[in-house]
Amino acid sequence: MDRFWGVIPSGVQKYEVRIGNDGYVVDLTKNTCRCRSWQVSGIPCEHAVETILYHNKNAEDYVAPWFHTAMFLICYNHTINLLNGSSMWLEAPYMKPLPPQKRRLPGRPTLKRKMDQSERESKGKKRHTSSKVGTVNRCTICRERGHNRSTCPTRLVDVASTSRPKNKKPKKLDPAQVDPIEVNPAPHVEPVDDPSQHVEPVHVDDPHPNVNAQVDDHLMMSLLNQLQLGRGYENTQKKLPT
Repeated sequence: MDRFWGVIPSGVQKYEVRIGNDGYVVDLTKNTCRCRSWQVSGIPCEHAVETILYHNKNAEDYVAPWFHTAMFLICYNHTINLLNGSSMWLEAPYMKPLPPQKRRLPGRPTLKRKMDQSERESKGKKRHTSSKVGTVNRCTICRERGHNRSTCPTRLVDVASTSRPKNKKPKKLDPAQVDPIEVNPAPHVEPVDDPSQHVEPVHVDDPHPNVNAQVDDHLMMSLLNQLQLGRGYENTQKKLPT
């Protein structure tokens, strides 16, 4: 202790005990130290002991008097009055204190007793857990490092060769996103030439050929327009859902 603490005298029976940046003031006349441990316990602290040893004195001489044997004898110098048993005590007119009422705790009550830690250790082996951070996996199939058997490339090849395709169920389509024309397409019908729709030109000897030619042209144009309108209507009827 002498090697670490340094005692610096300052005044009469006042000293500064310092170690590094820590310093405490010790007063041997008042038996006090700034750490307040000497005042509270009555036994000199390490700073006071260092100061006492600096004067080559005994530290027991600075212990509080209530630790001395003489003080112990003074405390038990007088006799202690005797008491009767509790059955001889007088009854008090006050109500006896009652234990607190039991309150039902939430949840299912426990049936097993909570064992102490020493009982758990003596009953069975204590479970130890360790972290696997930094460890390198080794495959049990190819005995290579860096992967396990679930991600082994050799196992994936074997499983792919022996595995059978499973019958997958078709996915259910959302009726809001389905086009009724695409789901139930109309059957494709090849156009059939109707002989009744073809109009053969009729050659009639007309004294006015130019007039008849203009009438035939107008008639052919009207027939063609009617045929086109009729086929367009049939196509629209085919595309509509039934």
